[in-house]
Amino acid sequence: MSSQKVSLIEIEKLLSKAAAKFVSLEEAQYFAKAQIECTLFMYPDVNPINSAVEDLESWEKLKASKIEIQVDKSGTFLVDFNRLGPSLKLKWVHDKIEEKAKLNGIAMFGLNNSNVTDWLKLWTYGLAKRNLIAMYVFNGGLGTVPYGGSEPIFGTNPLSYAIPTEDDPILVDMATSESAFYKYSRALKDKHRMREGVLVDQNGNLTCDPVIAISKDKENARILPMGGGYKGYNIVLLIEILTGALVRSFMGLEKSAKYTKHEYGGLLIAIDISGLTDLDKFKSSVSKMCKDIRSQKHGDHVTQVIVPGDHAHFRAKKLRAEGVLELDLGIYEKLKNWESQK
Repeated sequence: MSSQKVSLIEIEKLLSKAAAKFVSLEEAQYFAKAQIECTLFMYPDVNPINSAVEDLESWEKLKASKIEIQVDKSGTFLVDFNRLGPSLKLKWVHDKIEEKAKLNGIAMFGLNNSNVTDWLKLWTYGLAKRNLIAMYVFNGGLGTVPYGGSEPIFGTNPLSYAIPTEDDPILVDMATSESAFYKYSRALKDKHRMREGVLVDQNGNLTCDPVIAISKDKENARILPMGGGYKGYNIVLLIEILTGALVRSFMGLEKSAKYTKHEYGGLLIAIDISGLTDLDKFKSSVSKMCKDIRSQKHGDHVTQVIVPGDHAHFRAKKLRAEGVLELDLGIYEKLKNWESQK
């Protein structure tokens, strides 16, 4: 697919203009800035701008749809997005969960029936910048087998958390399966074997062949929980429940075999640090620990000991200085089309 180099300033402007057709200007600007930040953390391995455009397309296609607040209590709120892309309401969610966390010390936001949330750090990083500890979990299509099992019953169930420090926030965004599904898909497409301990075959035995690891419904993978054992399985199971039954969404075999975005749910948790301790002391202590981690002598298999998020922040600063990204030509043209529409 052909691509084009586009300045970060232009991409943010195009995203903001497109989003402003569906949400308030303030929400649109917040959405655009957050999408750029998320993209800089992950590019070029993946490009979240593509997912941002998918969210915009859902709002254009479903113009008559509106989000529905199903629960709104002092410390919780739950939203049915009616298949709309949730990232356009990121500012509204962050404002609302921050207010509830400041009031109660902790707050939760659940979502269901949405256009899916592909990149979880989009939801946590902005809250860490507001001096909150944030954790977001999501499920997704069938792709992960239980420990000792042979067929997928869970999503890859990604987890993100962000913790403020005196410098850049600690930032985690990872699948709780042994591999993210997109990495499996790439291996399958490129006919590459995966490393040992990631996949199982129809009998539940280890395999490195992504073809052999295709599930019996021919729609999904047989990926192991992270670590390949019962500890990772325990975490995958917890997230499946938090993002399924708890938020009035689907889980396990309630989900369709075929990837179906609106069947997946998410849970965002925000913790007000000042509800338990002094914020400055907290950030100083966490920063000191991060410094101690980075100063350790490293083993031969790595070049340095890092804190989660170090590579992402380094990449983001480098790309920010360069000021341009490569966009798929089709994505760029869609954004330009929105700009030209009145």
